[in-house]
Amino acid sequence: MLPHVTRAYLAKYPDVTIELLISNQIADLVGGGVDLAIRAGMLKDSSLIAKRFIDLRANLWASPSYIKEFRKFTHPKDLVMASFVGRKGVDVLRLTDGKSEVDVPVVSRVIADDLETIKALTILGEGVGWLPDFLSADAVDAGTLVPVLPQWKWKGGGAFYFVYAGQKYASPKVQAFIQTALDVVSSGMPNFSF
Repeated sequence: MLPHVTRAYLAKYPDVTIELLISNQIADLVGGGVDLAIRAGMLKDSSLIAKRFIDLRANLWASPSYIKEFRKFTHPKDLVMASFVGRKGVDVLRLTDGKSEVDVPVVSRVIADDLETIKALTILGEGVGWLPDFLSADAVDAGTLVPVLPQWKWKGGGAFYFVYAGQKYASPKVQAFIQTALDVVSSGMPNFSF
């Protein structure tokens, strides 16, 4: 999605130059001279201003070959035998079917700090991957990822946030970028990726 937002912003403001810093590390906004960050998940308290952008929805996915080779999962307890392609620090996933909740221990065969890498390894059949829906949509459409336990949803919460340093209000250029991003998302752009 970021390329689409950037393009829309540049179309509105052709005299502006944007520098995109893409990283899985948390940047020092003040020390690094960063006007705006987009962060995912639960945010820690800080002196930074955070505005909710979009909700983070994620689920469990696997390649058809992984499901065929191992088995079809019918209940979260079946995942105890699964290998995961996981993220550092994610040891447990809480799933709900709307009536009950189950904590699933995550035993990762591969741990990565990049969601695109997790997605690629999941598609290649290295295990079950926990991925945001927006990132998995194209692979689901192509048939290279299938849902694992589709009736069970991730009960994590979290969202993507705009984060900036400073006063109560963002600078005009940051406000304009935020509004452009909100406009792009509200336009219903399908299968966006971040």
